[in-house]
Amino acid sequence: MGAQPSMEPGAFFRIVTDPSVFDFGEFNLFKVFYVRYFFGRQLAQMNPAWKQEARPKLAGLVIARILSLFQALGTAIRLRLSGPPRVLFYGATGRVSTVDGICYDLYNARIVGEHGRERFVIVEDTADGVDKRYRPDFQMNDFGLVIRLLGKLNLVLRGARLRHFAERVATTYPELGFSAGEAAVTVATFYANYQVNRFLLALLAPKHALLICHYGREAFIAACKSRGLHVTELMHGSIVGVDTFYNYPPSYGHLFDRALFPDKTAVYGEFWRRAVTNGHMFPAEAVVVAGYYLKVPTRQRERKAGTKTRILICTQPTVQPELLAYLAFLKASVDRAGWEITIKPHPRENAAPYEALAEAGFVSVSNRTAYELLAECDVHISSYSSVLYEAILYGVCNYALYVDRYAQYCDEVISSGAALPLRSDQVPVPCASDVEEARFYLDDYHPDVLFGS
Repeated sequence: MGAQPSMEPGAFFRIVTDPSVFDFGEFNLFKVFYVRYFFGRQLAQMNPAWKQEARPKLAGLVIARILSLFQALGTAIRLRLSGPPRVLFYGATGRVSTVDGICYDLYNARIVGEHGRERFVIVEDTADGVDKRYRPDFQMNDFGLVIRLLGKLNLVLRGARLRHFAERVATTYPELGFSAGEAAVTVATFYANYQVNRFLLALLAPKHALLICHYGREAFIAACKSRGLHVTELMHGSIVGVDTFYNYPPSYGHLFDRALFPDKTAVYGEFWRRAVTNGHMFPAEAVVVAGYYLKVPTRQRERKAGTKTRILICTQPTVQPELLAYLAFLKASVDRAGWEITIKPHPRENAAPYEALAEAGFVSVSNRTAYELLAECDVHISSYSSVLYEAILYGVCNYALYVDRYAQYCDEVISSGAALPLRSDQVPVPCASDVEEARFYLDDYHPDVLFGS
């Protein structure tokens, strides 16, 4: 067993003073291990209130995977034979937006809609079961059985070399908590995904790749690099923070070309361009302002005198206890005749504790998208969510509920100017917000940055 991992923010980079330990073949795999460390250890220790997902029965899952594998292969062959090279859009599952009664994929809808569905191959990791515009052509988990088999095969074929690497990681940095066995499986799984992605790219032969979220997609990026395919990452959320995937020690910068980062990152606005380039990993020329490309509704109303003040609280699984306590405070502190509180739970959060606070005509829990609700509210409250930045677009009065456990994150949002600080014993005061200032954070969409003029 590995040692107990350290949990303080930025612990990985405090521990790993020499990332060359993660050199394996033509790649440096530090980011593969950082992703596993952060999501499997640090994030788990935050005790987020995740929603429990039902697991399908194994037999049914295997049959479904076999059927979906053949279907995905057939789709890939058809796409290759049916026209000129396309842009591969590797999106994210389960993020949608409703505009004028139509459900869209939040990330691909505007780009695909403006440039034509026939120009894209759309891929996501898993099916979301949502009847949205511009659905993916296939999902990567269609190849799950193949990836599992290849992972086991890689453990055998890479043999002594892989065992030597795994022992080096486990003994050099025991504070990370990786045993030699876990380190070996991590690398074998990476190469299994890499091999499947290389095969798909050879089959599809795209001319360019657009990617949502570079971390966790290292195998795809590696496959693109092996085929000389340019990868542009599209910003999808907040990318500031000393222990996130856009901020690294200066000594890591020389690894950009080998450590499985996209060729370019396209951000929403100048604020984010500065944040990423200040993060020491992405060279200045690799960060471009493409603008706010998401498909979201516009603001629907102006507040009229005598109407209720509408508060929207967008929750986060990591700070559920603090948000529940604050909601209880609000219910006891504001006049029901003048205030209306809407709670928008995080899509992956257990919403039951919030539903217990519902009160007809005063407090409600909504399953509508955050963007629909932002278009209607007067005051928006979250803690350190990326929605705090997007709320600027709607001209709402924006507050960051200060949580001591995440002081660093809250301080970043507040110091950026995107939101006002809110104490746990403070009722928010409606205020004016200058939407024109939003361009610093959320610039107009510039398709020429992604596709050329």
